[in-house]
Amino acid sequence: MNSLENLKRVVIENSTTNDWTLARNEWKVIPGVREDPHVNTTCICLHPNLRYIYTIQNVKNGNILTPIGDICINHFNNNAMTNDANNYLALYRLCQAIATDQRIELTTKYFSRKLLQYLYDQGAFIPSSYNQYDPQNDYNFMIKMFNKHTPLSAAQQRKVNALIIFNIIPFASRILTTQSNNGSPIIFIANTLSLE
Repeated sequence: MNSLENLKRVVIENSTTNDWTLARNEWKVIPGVREDPHVNTTCICLHPNLRYIYTIQNVKNGNILTPIGDICINHFNNNAMTNDANNYLALYRLCQAIATDQRIELTTKYFSRKLLQYLYDQGAFIPSSYNQYDPQNDYNFMIKMFNKHTPLSAAQQRKVNALIIFNIIPFASRILTTQSNNGSPIIFIANTLSLE
């Protein structure tokens, strides 16, 4: 059985339907991502050597599956799941850069338009007197600065830095430490499947 067939089997076994087309739409990515620096983790599909590990949850029955890699998440052909996984990984990398004292700049190394949109949609930009109590002003500013083809002025750079330090980093830290506490058991499939 190949990895995709294993994935489909495990997902269907933990879904409310036996139809992959329907079952794949019952799942969401739980906020967060873990890194295995030794790349020793095996996905629920039995694919070895995962570096970045996600957890998914069935929205209909609460079942949780982990570890799962981004390639398997892409097999769900669910844009919301793929976007969430990509955003969680970007936030994780951002937090890792902060933890190792790297300079964070508003460049494609750490940001994308999709990530900025996600940050805005999820409430990372908070109302304050600096944005006239309208977070959309901060989002619009960040998009404008991200798209800018010339160097930022000193004032623009200070505002970008403030938004990253006081809005984005705390939000990313909260998202990455949020875990599901609904009482559902986490199913570690990779350790219980046989290779028959």
